[in-house]
Amino acid sequence: MSKGRSRIPFETGKVTIHSLSAFAVDDVEITKGTKVPIVIKVYMSNSAGIY
Repeated sequence: MSKGRSRIPFETGKVTIHSLSAFAVDDVEITKGTKVPIVIKVYMSNSAGIY
């Protein structure tokens, strides 16, 4: 996942819940965890990214 991966559907006029939720994701960070093997942090600019 990366910021702007839904740019093409938006530019072509195909706006769906999938492209909207992808558009809300700004960054994803994967790090080594202490209590679990990995920690995944997702940074969003809009709550639509929860979908």
